[in-house]
Amino acid sequence: MTTNGEFIPLETIDKPDEEQNDEEVAEEDQVPIGYPCKILYEGHEVILNSGDFRDSREVKIQVIIINLVYLVFGLSDATVGTIIPSITKHYEINNSIASYLFASQFVGYTIASVCNEYSHRVSGFYGTLLLAELNCFLCYFVCFFEPPFWVMVMVYMLNGLGLGSIDACTNVWIGNLSYHNQIMGITHSNYGLGCMISPILIIYLLEMQISWNNYYAFLFGMSGLTCILIFCFFSKESKWKYLYQLKQAEIQNPSLNANPSLASVFTNKLVWFFSFVLFIHVGGELAFGSWIYNYFITIKHQTPSISSYITSAYWLCMTLGRIISGLVMGRWHENNEMRFLLILCFIISLSTLGFTLFDKVSVVLQIISVLLVGFSIGPMFPTTVIIALSYLPENMQISGVGLLVAVGGSGAAVLPYLIGFISKNGEGLRFFPFVCFVIFTVNTFCWSVFRYFKKDQTCEASYQAVGTN
Repeated sequence: MTTNGEFIPLETIDKPDEEQNDEEVAEEDQVPIGYPCKILYEGHEVILNSGDFRDSREVKIQVIIINLVYLVFGLSDATVGTIIPSITKHYEINNSIASYLFASQFVGYTIASVCNEYSHRVSGFYGTLLLAELNCFLCYFVCFFEPPFWVMVMVYMLNGLGLGSIDACTNVWIGNLSYHNQIMGITHSNYGLGCMISPILIIYLLEMQISWNNYYAFLFGMSGLTCILIFCFFSKESKWKYLYQLKQAEIQNPSLNANPSLASVFTNKLVWFFSFVLFIHVGGELAFGSWIYNYFITIKHQTPSISSYITSAYWLCMTLGRIISGLVMGRWHENNEMRFLLILCFIISLSTLGFTLFDKVSVVLQIISVLLVGFSIGPMFPTTVIIALSYLPENMQISGVGLLVAVGGSGAAVLPYLIGFISKNGEGLRFFPFVCFVIFTVNTFCWSVFRYFKKDQTCEASYQAVGTN
C-alpha cells in the first residue's frame, strides 16, 4: 500500500503465445495495471476494484448495501428497549429478567471477537458478512413466533454473534476505502436512522393493538432482503482476495507478519485500550437509548407516545451527528480525529451531567440534554474505529479491529443489562441519569489520558487506506 492511500493491484500481463513460451511471469513479478483487474493467486482468481467508489459501480452498490445492513442493525438494536414493557407483561417477568436478552447478546459478541479473523481466512469478507446476516435472520424469525422466554434469550445470542461479526468486518472494509471518514459517518448514521424508526414503529403497532412479536416479521423480512443482496453482490470478496491483500501488505512492509498469532493480538495494549473505550462508549450509547423510553414513562410519567418520540429524537440527533461529523472530519479534521473526538467526549459528559441535574428542575431541559447527547455521541463510534485503524499495524487490522469492535460491541449487551438489573421493577431507574453520567465521564477520562501519552506520536506507517476493494 502506498503512502497516498492507493493500493496498487498486480496482474500478469497478457502476452502473445510465443512470448509466454519464452518467459513465464511469476506472481511476484506481476505489474501494476488499472482497475478492475484480475490476478491469479495460488491458483484462484482474485478480482480487485478501486477503493474509490467514484471509479467503480460495483463498489457504489456494495456501499449502498452496507448502509442497508446498518439500517437493519439499528432497527434491531433499538427493539428490545422499546418492547421491554410488552415482554415483561407477556412473560410475567421484571426488567432485570428481561435484560437477559442484552446479556445473551454479549455471549454472541464474545464469540464474534474470537472468530472474526478465522472466518475471514476461511470464507473471506463475503462469507463472514453473509453468515452474520443469516444469524440475525434466524433470531428474528424465531422471535416472531413468541417462543418461551428462555428460547428467545438463546436466539438473541445468535443475534449478538451476527451483529458482532457485521460490526467487525464492515468497519475494517469501509476503513480501507477512499473517503472512509465520510462513508463511515453516513453508514453509521443509517444505524441511527434504524434506531430512530424502531420505537415509533413499535409504538404504532402496539397502539393498533398489534402484538409486539409482529414487529419481528418486519425485521426478518428486512434481514432476508439484505442476505439476498449480499449473496448477489459480494461474492468476489473471497478468502483468496483477503489472503492476497495480506500477502501484498507483507511484501510492501516486510516487518509485518501476514499471519499474526491470536496471542499477539490479545496481548496488544492498543487493541485492549480501543476495546475498552468502545465497550464503554457503545454500551453507554445503547443503554441510554434503550432505557430512556422506560425512564420517561416510569420516572417522569410521560405517555408512551411522548416517550417514544423522545427516544426517536435521540436516535435522530445521533444520525444527524454522524452525517455531519463525517463531512466535517473529511474536510477539516482529516488525520486529526483525536482532537475532534475529545471535544465530543467533553460535550457528552457535560450533557449527561445536565440530564442528571435537571431531573428535579425541568423535563424540557432534560429533553434538550438528551438531544445534545445524541448529536454528540453519534460520531464517536466511527471516529474511534478510524483512530484505531491509524494506530494498529496493517497485519492486525482485521483481527485487531475485529476484536475491539466485537468486545466493544459487547458493551451494548452488558451496560444495558446493568441498568436493567439496577432498575428491577422500575424505581431503580431514578439512578439512570447518574449512571449514564459516570459511564461517559469514564470514557472522557480514558481518551484524555490516551491523548496525553500519545500526543507526540505519529502513526503514518500504519495509517494507510488500502484503497482497493
